[in-house]
Amino acid sequence: MNSLSPGQFFSARTAPLWVVLAFIIGMTIYSQFVKFEAGSIQSTRDLAKTFPRVPYEAAYEQRSPTGLSILYVYCDGQGKVRHESTMPHSTAVSVTIYDFPKKKRYYIQERQKTYLISELSQQGLDEFDEEMFKSNSAEALGKKTINGMLCRGYRTGLNGDKNAQVESWFNDRSGCLVASTAPSRKNSTILTRYIARQPKATLFSVPPGYKQSATAF
Repeated sequence: MNSLSPGQFFSARTAPLWVVLAFIIGMTIYSQFVKFEAGSIQSTRDLAKTFPRVPYEAAYEQRSPTGLSILYVYCDGQGKVRHESTMPHSTAVSVTIYDFPKKKRYYIQERQKTYLISELSQQGLDEFDEEMFKSNSAEALGKKTINGMLCRGYRTGLNGDKNAQVESWFNDRSGCLVASTAPSRKNSTILTRYIARQPKATLFSVPPGYKQSATAF
């Protein structure tokens, strides 16, 4: 019996579909954290003052039931963070820029040369954001060493559900995420590369010529 190869599913022709799927999944995860914020203890976080202060570039492996994804994170230490992620079995890249001072979140659609804007929730960078855990009175897990790095950890429940835990560990010096797990969703994130340097400023703004889109598609 003939079967389709992975290349037939994940080709240049299907790349735009995977970008769309990445956006849908990303927005779904984001909405779950927003729901958690609404159902949790009232957060008093000021996004303009509580963001990662150390500039860096990092790479991660993210594993889920659908497969392996690669994520690149760029932080300028001044309130802007850029995420570049791929879907499992695909080279299509999804780009999101977080602007803490302006409290905005930009989703860049490179193929269409458009971008979307949404309000940045007080959850900030979600499981990548140490201040998210602090502002929601998460359980402090103390410190431990992961891959040679001293880390401090936190645990909290999604949507206030103690059975839907997310646990994250941050580098004790830089505050960069080192590892995160969400057992109920069978998701995990692990740091694979860290470079202590200032990323290019152009990474944190919408490219020239891009037009704002009112809808996702």
